[in-house]
Amino acid sequence: MSSDGQLSKLSSEIDALEDLLIKQKKLVQRGNMNDVEMSIEQADEQVKRILKEGIFKFNELAGRKKKLQELYEDLRLALAVQKADTGQELSKIRKGKKTLEVYHNNI
Repeated sequence: MSSDGQLSKLSSEIDALEDLLIKQKKLVQRGNMNDVEMSIEQADEQVKRILKEGIFKFNELAGRKKKLQELYEDLRLALAVQKADTGQELSKIRKGKKTLEVYHNNI
């Protein structure tokens, strides 16, 4: 494959990965972790294809690499927020359970 053809194919693969990362972030923000989990394998395959095509050998893609890093960071932050929210909800549930146990024991 010519260098231009490889660059074009790689650019298309990067487009698909960017779209997938944006979708994952939206899913995390909605709390739809099952779909996020299912799409992680898809993203992993996309990354493998991009690395196989040689993203690092094209200087023209430096900006695209930076964009992917930013998207991954956004996704990581969204996951951290979701984790914190889940932890808070779990704490509320535990507190409620303890309250119910106290009421039950005093009846």
